[in-house]
Amino acid sequence: MISNSRGAKRGMPVQGIALTLVAGVLAGLLFGSIMMGTIDTMWQTGARHHVGHTSLKLETDTSGTKLDPAVEVATSSVTASSTTKATSQINNIEGDTIHTVITSGGSGYQNFQGRIMYGTYKLVQAMPGGEKLTGFTRILHHVKEDELMEEIPTFHAKPMHPECDTWCDFPVADRPNAVWQWIQAVVKDPSMMKGAWVLLGECDYVWMRPLQAPGDAFASNVPGQQYKFGYIDAQHP
Repeated sequence: MISNSRGAKRGMPVQGIALTLVAGVLAGLLFGSIMMGTIDTMWQTGARHHVGHTSLKLETDTSGTKLDPAVEVATSSVTASSTTKATSQINNIEGDTIHTVITSGGSGYQNFQGRIMYGTYKLVQAMPGGEKLTGFTRILHHVKEDELMEEIPTFHAKPMHPECDTWCDFPVADRPNAVWQWIQAVVKDPSMMKGAWVLLGECDYVWMRPLQAPGDAFASNVPGQQYKFGYIDAQHP
């Protein structure tokens, strides 16, 4: 009886640990399944909820090209650069092609991310459907050119906050103006635009498969798509 009692006491902690491990594995499998299902759904829906940052749209009138003043702040997505039809005629751009744009402050951290992002972009560009990924631009908001200028197609924007090259309170403070500078450059030189849609992404993205455009960017009934980040405070000073 004494021996059996000791055996029971010794067995209880082992059983508890075993149950905890089983519960942890089951919870991990459930969570992983939910996450993978969510990610797959995001891709399968044509990136209706694709993550990015700012939504911009170019429109045309009879006098030429102008920037739509309705710029959605703290949003993200694959957005229609409903580029000008004049531009499409110059560049022979098809309405379902995508020009990808990312921004970078030129730090070693972001450059490391940018290399991975662009490397995986090139991989999916070679996949079926990747032929619709027709352009890529890295917008650099940094005082000096950096080592990726020759490695990744880069537009060098003039930063409004040079101190952010080293450190500042809001390291991405130059991002909106840098994108604006790129848009102005495209207006002056439409050949810089290689796609009918503009996908505004982040340098920490990793491409898994080619992203398909939601439709013909030149069709008036096809809207741009975006995702709002609730944790981004657009009122930051």
